[in-house]
Amino acid sequence: MPLPGAQAALAFVAAAGYAAVGRLICGKAEETESASGPSTDAERLTLGDSETADWPRVAGSRVLPVTGILVVTAGIVVGFTTGWVPALPLVITGVPMALLTITRPR
Repeated sequence: MPLPGAQAALAFVAAAGYAAVGRLICGKAEETESASGPSTDAERLTLGDSETADWPRVAGSRVLPVTGILVVTAGIVVGFTTGWVPALPLVITGVPMALLTITRPR
């Protein structure tokens, strides 16, 4: 059975490796590139006289609240079957996930 310190070291090495691969794949943005505003080369939408284009203020997901509720439910099941200490990470993660993804700003 490996030592916990060795497992943490392996996790850090794996994370550093994934970060390096991500950096190589994505590259670095040049100073002339900007993320503010649309590109001047972007194609414009052709709209009629009475048509408008608008972005929604809220981008919701029906899957995230369900996922949060499932995580809380799993935490409750784990709490009753094995104890509440192992269930705490599930409940602590699931409650904010469920509550914050169900509500919509006005």
